[in-house]
Formats: sequence, structure tokens, C-alpha cells
Amino acid sequence: MRGHSELSVRPVTVAIVGALRKTFQAMDIGDGSDGRFAGALRDQWPRAEAALTDEARTPAGAALARQRFEQHMPELVPALDRLVR
Repeated sequence: MRGHSELSVRPVTVAIVGALRKTFQAMDIGDGSDGRFAGALRDQWPRAEAALTDEARTPAGAALARQRFEQHMPELVPALDRLVR
């Protein structure tokens, strides 16, 4: 399995609202079946988990997240489905 440091990563900073900025990292993770995504997620999970609210950890929060994926990023719904299996 390739580690996160071996992935091709391209940081992209996007201005969202005024001075608020968010940096995204585009990385080649294939179809998610070879462990590259798991390795990248493992590195980043502690910060992501700390950002989850109590509401996000409920069934209603999971349903809302799925609804937002379907609305704003429908091309990622199959990947989301694989992750929640």
C-alpha cells in the first residue's frame, strides 16, 4: 500500500467568502480499492474527527451529509457508498 506521502498531491487554495480561505488537496486515489485513499485518510482523520459536531454523529446528521453529497457532488456518491459499507 502506498502511503500518503507517495500520492501525487496538488494543493489548491480557494477563496470562499471574503477573507475566509480553505485549502483543498487533490490527490490521485484510483478507485479507492487499493488502499491509497485509506492511507491518506488515516493521516488526516484526527483533525477531521475533531471537527465533527455531536449532531453530525447522529443518523440525522449522516442523512443530511448524504443529501448534501447528492445535491452538490453527485459524482462522489458512489465513493461515499463504498466508504460507508
